Amino acid sequence: MKTFHKAIIGTLFILSLLSIYYGAYRPFVKSQMYLRAQRAAMLVHNTDEVERIFSEVFDYASPIGEEEIVKFSLEFVQNAMYAPDASEEAILDLLQYVEERIDERDIIHLVQMGNAYDALWRNTGNEKYFTRAEEYYKKVLAAGPRLPQGLYSMFNLYGAAGMADELRAIAKRILAIWPEDERVQKVLKTIESGI
Repeated sequence: MKTFHKAIIGTLFILSLLSIYYGAYRPFVKSQMYLRAQRAAMLVHNTDEVERIFSEVFDYASPIGEEEIVKFSLEFVQNAMYAPDASEEAILDLLQYVEERIDERDIIHLVQMGNAYDALWRNTGNEKYFTRAEEYYKKVLAAGPRLPQGLYSMFNLYGAAGMADELRAIAKRILAIWPEDERVQKVLKTIESGI
């Protein structure tokens, strides 16, 4: 009986160590790698080099942390959009690099991708970025028709584009859920009065 107890204790000990290694240590290492990559990426001016730096992080196997690294990388790309010397081509290249790594089931990834393309559209006026933003926001709404992130992102996108019919439709959807939203009420009244 003592041998059986020792075997169980040994097994539990090994499982505990594996749990710590995969559940804490590897995600910690991955997060530290990301922070180093982010600092290093700010010092280079070549998108290939930035992608190489971030690939080391993405390629580091960790069962936990990939989702967060993608989110932080999308934030990094969005912040890079506002750099004075940022080129549309470089930003799009970085955005597409991160886009390959998103999880299409992750609402936050979808919202962030929509936001990134929305910002790129507003910065450049290029309609293809508007279309990509709209596609991502529609995916958010398909996953959760009542999710505020999707509804309000779409509302802001259509408002910025001056698309009155689409804005009216999304405003009505929002007000059906949150009838007290004064900003949306005001926009809807303005649209319907033809001002």
